[in-house]
Amino acid sequence: MLKNHTSEHFPFLGISDNYSVSDFRCRTIFYTALTRLLMVDLGEDEDEFENFMLPLTVSFETVLQIFNNNFKQEDVKVG
Repeated sequence: MLKNHTSEHFPFLGISDNYSVSDFRCRTIFYTALTRLLMVDLGEDEDEFENFMLPLTVSFETVLQIFNNNFKQEDVKVG
């Protein structure tokens, strides 16, 4: 569970047209529980922590790429 915490495994983590505030609450509770498991399970094992963070890192990099691509568009540059 610590290595597979993506929307592929937990659909409420994904983006949908029908999302609600309760979905955000579920995400918060889910990541709170995962973080507690991580701290109990791993202690100070940096490699395991990096493995845990990998799905989040990939998601953040994807969002960053989307923002960068949108910023490079001509309409945004003319400002």
